[in-house]
Amino acid sequence: MTAPSPEAPPVPSALEPRPEGPSPRWRRAAQGLRWMRLATYTGVTTLVLATLWSLVGDRTPPASVMAGDLLYALSFLAYVAFAAGLWRYRSVPACTGAARPARQAFACLACGVALYLLCYPALALLARVFGADDRWLLAFVVLCYVAVIALNVACSVLLVRALGATLRSLGEAPPAWVPMALVASIALPILLIAVEIALLSFATILPRVGLGLVLAFGLAAEVAVVLALAAVMGFAARALARQESPENALR
Repeated sequence: MTAPSPEAPPVPSALEPRPEGPSPRWRRAAQGLRWMRLATYTGVTTLVLATLWSLVGDRTPPASVMAGDLLYALSFLAYVAFAAGLWRYRSVPACTGAARPARQAFACLACGVALYLLCYPALALLARVFGADDRWLLAFVVLCYVAVIALNVACSVLLVRALGATLRSLGEAPPAWVPMALVASIALPILLIAVEIALLSFATILPRVGLGLVLAFGLAAEVAVVLALAAVMGFAARALARQESPENALR
């Protein structure tokens, strides 16, 4: 058996995956995360503006309709931008370990949108079949609502998993508060709905200002959680963008 030549380049071990070199995939994934972060900021701004408008806005029909249409258009554009950004982020190189959860997150988001869009035609069909029986219609609406929420939760969990895998694969430590922010983003809407129902049930006992304070606190907490998750997207986008630098190209 001949000894290996000293000039022969070392063969990397198959058990040690090495990051890929500069590739358009890094750039597309980083751009997708930037789109998602911008869409998140736009969605949060729209939510805050819609809440303020409902409290102190002009109640005249023309102004109310115009403001509602504008906020709806901004919210829709933010949702489309987030989906487009997630589509680009799913092309992240496989060496990061984030490609699969990113694709799964996009699949959950797409299924949620499709279910939401198909809910109204299916509801009209059920109304023709069952007539005025509201029980079947209500059960169908609740089922669709729960399914859409479950798909959105699954999308958030998979997205956080993909972001964590991206940061770890590039030598960056994900912030320790990311799991807590994820749990809070899932639990807060459920908790707020339960508290709102409880306060409305005891409206004759509890003052109405209590409901307003709870909703304001919940809105502030929800905005803080969403902004925290958007910050993680920024961390991952910068880490991906650095893979295109000349220093990383030589490694």
